[in-house]
Amino acid sequence: MESISSSYLKMVHNGCLKHCADDAALLSLLPGGVRDLDNPSRRFDRNLAAALINKAVEITGDTTIGIKVGMDFRPETLLDLGYALPFCENLREVIALNAYYQRLIQTIGTTKLSLRGGSAWLDWTPHYETTEFHRYFVEMIFTGYATIGRWLLWRQENPVL
Repeated sequence: MESISSSYLKMVHNGCLKHCADDAALLSLLPGGVRDLDNPSRRFDRNLAAALINKAVEITGDTTIGIKVGMDFRPETLLDLGYALPFCENLREVIALNAYYQRLIQTIGTTKLSLRGGSAWLDWTPHYETTEFHRYFVEMIFTGYATIGRWLLWRQENPVL
């Protein structure tokens, strides 16, 4: 089963709260409520993060919540891994380190950096077929990569377009 860590799900939950989603409605989707989010050994079904963001969109009517949550990402969002990223020599090392430890945070997809046509491409490949249900979640992932990349390049004042 593809899964996400409690800390990753908590980050999604907190991001949705920041953007005006109702906490009780979000927590109603969690089997063990808020206490499960604070259990570092707890893993959740991959679809729960998408369900939280979808619920936030339903509550607020804001279809940009996935992007907004992704814009809230910081290196520390990725827990201990995030604290290690600033010590990498370049973004290639950042992506390699992230890809190596990614399974600790989530097993729903893999990230790979490739060079094509003189440009660097960041590919995220889900381990399942994505549907419209996953739209806002995927938007969060890609916006999160762009946001963290800006922080690591000391360009955090530049908006993610």
